[in-house]
Amino acid sequence: MRRRDFVKVLANLPFVGMWLFRFVRPVAATVQDGQWHDPKTWGGSVPGPEDDVLIRHKVEMIYPVEVGGDLTVGEGAELDVRAPVSAFLHPV
Repeated sequence: MRRRDFVKVLANLPFVGMWLFRFVRPVAATVQDGQWHDPKTWGGSVPGPEDDVLIRHKVEMIYPVEVGGDLTVGEGAELDVRAPVSAFLHPV
């Protein structure tokens, strides 16, 4: 079971769901090189606007996207942004 699916199952349990979503947001991580908008890059579904994103591979962003959670580019990974960008960047 993928982490995102597990979180959805827990969210449907009484009270656990309310507690869980106060502290845990879904994390979308790359599984291969590719374009941001290609579901295969993410192992099935493109990150949503509330997801935290972890880039582990070479990813090319050619269309504007909305990232509302944390965006992390891992060691050895690349994010090639060719789309217009409007974001708040916070140092870590």
